[in-house]
Amino acid sequence: MLNREGKSMRRTLGSALLLSGLLALSQSVWASGDLEVDMKRLAKSTMAFAEAKDAEQAKKQLGIMRKATLSSKKSLPHKLENLPPENEQVKSYQQGLDQLLTEIDQLTVLVEQGQLEQAKIQGVNLVKIRNENHQKFR
Repeated sequence: MLNREGKSMRRTLGSALLLSGLLALSQSVWASGDLEVDMKRLAKSTMAFAEAKDAEQAKKQLGIMRKATLSSKKSLPHKLENLPPENEQVKSYQQGLDQLLTEIDQLTVLVEQGQLEQAKIQGVNLVKIRNENHQKFR
């Protein structure tokens, strides 16, 4: 009886070790997946910002966009993954994200000043920046 329990425990431990090893090996896949999640979050929040009914909703969406953009800076698109940080394309990708952050911050100031409608009009720049950078790096 004790022997069976020991074998079962070893199998369970072996399975756990195998699973943790597979997770460790797939770390690079997770990094790319994070970027995709961030980009989807950005797109969703951009639409939600455009539809915001009040300043509180707008600020919440801008906050989500800012976090997703900052998170995106930690990853590179597949097209750039094997390039060094000093590569011009990598620098250009990072500059595009910095541009997006600047725009988000400007919109946040407008919303905080009670200029929600002006912020929504200016929010078109978010889509413009996204489209320009998608064309370059997707």
